[in-house]
Amino acid sequence: MPAPDLFVPGTLVGPYRLGSPLGRGGMGAVFAADGPGGRVALKLVASYGATSAERERFAREVDALRTLDHPGIVRLHEVLDDGDDLVLVMPYLPGGNLAQRVGDHGPMDPDQVRELAATLLDALASAHRRGVT
Repeated sequence: MPAPDLFVPGTLVGPYRLGSPLGRGGMGAVFAADGPGGRVALKLVASYGATSAERERFAREVDALRTLDHPGIVRLHEVLDDGDDLVLVMPYLPGGNLAQRVGDHGPMDPDQVRELAATLLDALASAHRRGVT
């Protein structure tokens, strides 16, 4: 697999064809992609050149995602690893992230805020019960 900076829409990553970029983080980029089971999100992480601390952080993220099972926490379908790059395959969630949702729709009414806060706190409590903090 090429480095995440070289990923462009149309590139094949395993059985997945990259679509549009969804975001970029400290260790890689997230793209929409189409594959055998339909639309997914791919988090592409370049492991070459990564520090041992970055590799450890990534391993903890993978372990946590494999451990957690809650409707408020994104699931991990699979991990692709070719020795140079790691790819997390997750469900495609078209609503965007929380900051985008608030930015796109403006302030939320109090009932929406209460519902969102309850979901977030329940997901956090679920993670803590499984030893993920």
